[in-house]
Formats: sequence, C-alpha cells, structure tokens
Amino acid sequence: MNNKKFNKLKDIIYNKVLDLYPFLNRKEFFKLTKRMNIDNIRIQREGELLKFRRWEPNWELPKEINIKEETIKYGSSRKNQDIIKRTLWAKIEKLENFQRRWSSNKTPRYWGNQAKIPYQIIKSDVWCKIHDNWFFTGIIPKPKEFIYNNKWLYYRIPTGYLGISYISSDYHSHFILLPSSIKADNFFFEGLGLQQGDGTQSLSDVHVTFTNACEDLIYHQIEWFKRLGISKKALRILPEIPTSLNIEKEVLKWKTALKVSGIKEYQFRKAKINNRNLKNSLVQILFHNKLFKAVYLHLLYNLRKEIIKEKSECINYIKGILASEGSVKVRKDSRLLSAIKISASREDTRDFYKNCLLNLGIIPSKDELTKGSEAVMITKLKNYKKILEMNLLSLHPKKQERFINTLKNYQTIRKGGVN
Repeated sequence: MNNKKFNKLKDIIYNKVLDLYPFLNRKEFFKLTKRMNIDNIRIQREGELLKFRRWEPNWELPKEINIKEETIKYGSSRKNQDIIKRTLWAKIEKLENFQRRWSSNKTPRYWGNQAKIPYQIIKSDVWCKIHDNWFFTGIIPKPKEFIYNNKWLYYRIPTGYLGISYISSDYHSHFILLPSSIKADNFFFEGLGLQQGDGTQSLSDVHVTFTNACEDLIYHQIEWFKRLGISKKALRILPEIPTSLNIEKEVLKWKTALKVSGIKEYQFRKAKINNRNLKNSLVQILFHNKLFKAVYLHLLYNLRKEIIKEKSECINYIKGILASEGSVKVRKDSRLLSAIKISASREDTRDFYKNCLLNLGIIPSKDELTKGSEAVMITKLKNYKKILEMNLLSLHPKKQERFINTLKNYQTIRKGGVN
C-alpha cells in the first residue's frame, strides 16, 4: 500500500477537521495494530460492505432492528461483576417457520443450530441477538443495510462513518464504526492532552481509561469519548476511594455528580478500596475494545507533529497536560511559587512537553530526575506570566485558583527581586 500522500498531517487536518480515513490509512497505524497482535485489518469508507457476522444461506435477513441493554455475568475471577451491555437484536422470521426447521419436539437452545445465536420469541416472531456490544452512538442499523454473501452477513457502512475490522482465527468478525471526521478544535486537543496524562497507554490490554478526581475533567472526557463515536451508555465508572473516607458517601457523591453528564447508576462498578496509597476520592472511566484502543493510541502517538507546529493546538494540548499531570508548587516560607511541575517518567515524553512549552515561549528549567518523581519543571516569574496570559491552568479549577492566588503575592515584591 502506498501511503506517501498521507504522510503530511496538513493534508489530513483541513479547516480544523480531522479526516480519519487518511489519518488511519498510514504505515504507522498498521505497525501499531501488528504490535497489538491484530492481523488482516481493513479500513473501509461509508457505503462499503463490512463483514458483520457468519450467516447461513437458509437464514432470513433482518427485518427489524432493536437495541437492548442486558446484564452480562462473567465467570472466573470476575464472577461477581454484572456488566450492562447494549446488544443488537434483529427480527428474523415467524415462529412457525422457525419451528418447522426443527424435527424433534425438544425446544432448541439456539437459533440456527451450530451458529448458536441466542434468540427470543416476541409476539410469534423470532428475534436473534446479532451483536453483543453495540457501543456506537447515534447508529441504529436499518434492515436494508444488510445483505448475505458466501456465509457472511454484510453491513453497509452508514453515511458519515468508516469501518475498521479484522477476522480472528476463529472466523469471528471484529469491527468498530467511527465518525469519518472529527472536529479538531480546542476541546479535542484539550482531551488529547488529558488522555496523554491520565489515560491508559498499554498495548497489552483492551482497556481505554481516564482517571481523575476532578469532576470537570471527568465531564470533559465523557464528552470527548462521545465525539469519537462512543456512546455514553457504553462507558463504565469505577470509583476509587481511600479507606479513610466513608465509602458509601463517596460513591453516592460520584453518582450524583455524574448524572449531569447522563451517566446512570447501573454504569457504576463496585468501588475499589484496596489502594492504601490513595489520598483523594476519584473515578475511572472505562471502555473495553481492542480496535478502538488501537485508534486511540494512534491519535496519541501520531498527532504530535501537528501539535508541535500549531500554537493554538499546542496551547490546548498543554492545558490538558497541566490539568492531568501538572501541579502548582508553593514555597512554605514565602508563599511564592517554587515551580509548576509536569510529571512524566519517560525522557522522550518530557522532551516533547518541553518542545511544546518552548513553542509557547515558556522556557523550562532543568528536569526533576528523582526516581518516581521525574518531571518537567517550570520556574521564573516571566514563565508564570505566560502561563497566566494563555490561561494554561484553566481546565482544572483548583489548580487555577491556587496558581492565581499565589501569583497575587508577587505584587509586594520589588521589581527584579523574583527569581
């Protein structure tokens, strides 16, 4: 595949809209998916036919589609967890036709014999579950969008979306539907910075998360995931509560707070309370999907070239970084700022943050390199003034308040007397 024409991000982001097809159809994305053990991956445009699931020639095509919310019970170490998933059901055929296909009097457990598709009878019609985790927002398939061909049910990708898929070794189709384009505005780059700081980046699992104690940032990222095509109903919320606090009270606090963003009580998992190092009550947004994880990581890894050269995007990205990984350090003896600290254990990450800051006219000091506390350090009043002018701490209300209140103390210092 020739990807030369997609190598320049200026050809992909046009008028602040990120066109996902050329952005994903690049060697970097295919290398990433290989590292995640995803083979034979395909990227398809709207209108193209996506392999939906295995099907048989004697089965009728869907006649009506419905989305349900179901409780899924896990086994093994997760047997106590009840997970609510959005499932896709299709009306297939009349009950009399279904019964005619079975020769014995024994009630069949599954529709379709060897395919083992769960079914239910509703008003003499047979409905079958055709997808067990329909997490896409705003998409309800139409019967006319399905066709049969060579033992597969195909789905025509709807207008405004693209499909990413692969077939696993057991011949199951795995796919996601994403908006064809994403608004690449201030909000988007803020969210990218927040995910860089407080989101998971492991290649070894299927989890996409964001963890924080600030309600405003949780609200922000719930909407950020929605913009990428993930339904709010697909998100799960895991409270993490220090043992020193009232667990029930803290969980209720988060449930009440997140109602504002449309999160329902059933989306909460049992609170995690075994972290003895935890000082503040926080929550984690969780979403599980291997293909979406690949897209998400590709966004984090490969928009850096765009961020570093565009000042407005750099500003909003750094806002997200400071809100997630930044801290305002104050000298106890003088109530003046000692530093703005951006935690980052990896040297290449610190180097990228420093290049972003230099692009904004902020000159970092020498890195903090104490093991477990590695960070980019920002000192000097002239840098603090630039942070204030660009409102770089505004995403996190408490950090912003602490920063501004501390800056007021500089008014009593002689000109030139501040380091």
